[in-house]
Amino acid sequence: TGIIAANLAEKLEDFESTYAPETVSIRAQLAETNAGLSSIEHGNSEEVLNNLNYLGNHQNIHPKVLYFSIPWNGYKYWMAYTPYPSGDTSAENPCIAVSNDMLNWTVPTGLVNPLELAPASGYNSDTHLLYRSDTGVMEIWWRQYNGSDGSRVIYRRTSTDGVTWTAKETIFTLTAATEILSPVVMFEEGKYKVWGVRGSSVIYQESAGDSISGWLAVRDLNIEWKSQNLRPWHLDIIHTDLGYEMIVCAYDVDTGSNNDADLFYVLQKGESFTIPEMVLKRSVNPTANANKSIYRASFIKVNDVYYV
Repeated sequence: TGIIAANLAEKLEDFESTYAPETVSIRAQLAETNAGLSSIEHGNSEEVLNNLNYLGNHQNIHPKVLYFSIPWNGYKYWMAYTPYPSGDTSAENPCIAVSNDMLNWTVPTGLVNPLELAPASGYNSDTHLLYRSDTGVMEIWWRQYNGSDGSRVIYRRTSTDGVTWTAKETIFTLTAATEILSPVVMFEEGKYKVWGVRGSSVIYQESAGDSISGWLAVRDLNIEWKSQNLRPWHLDIIHTDLGYEMIVCAYDVDTGSNNDADLFYVLQKGESFTIPEMVLKRSVNPTANANKSIYRASFIKVNDVYYV
């Protein structure tokens, strides 16, 4: 084995001495490629996802994607989202899209988006999608702000086929002080688990049973940021073999606003949290999709590969 290794090393040395310029060039290109692939600034998509909304444009935000290894009602991927063309809150209404390749999305046959129109004074926002494997029911949750009284309401609708949805139900009626931004919802261990953002904290709450009728007290999660100036804004969470994996968009309150958010990763195991690490940074290119802000992202993990 030692003789073979020595011979290979000698041959490699002869090759590099003979083709020195080419070798240097290849190594430089490889280093540059690796740096680019691992760069948090190069992870941004350069193209808009092919998801034509009910307004006839592709300006959509706040997605939540579910993956089914065995297609559910014909599709592997189901998404909840809201259109947001040019920041128009009246268009920010809960919608459903489906796909079998994650790139090209359509509306399931028979469904008419949106599932809920904006109130006369106020707007909808913050969609989330979950699936209860115990009942075979999909649920869409969303937040509604009412300008008439300043209340925030979390609603849900449910479906067994993704096309016909029940009437909306009220989950929480909140105030500015009890706000839940970007709710993330799972049904596990016979109860609902809800995460969200309130002020400068990520919060957690769970139902007392398997229904939405009773809830236990809200508690703050002890996530320690590298800087006290970083504020969480929106998030998504998945439960994997590693624990609860989170991606949280956050911004520096001293230098910007939620329009300047970058994306951070946090892992929760038991009651412990890793220090948030930036995984996706806003593009410095003024014409890029992600130049202004990275908003609520959704992610799934399939065969140990993450898709955001």
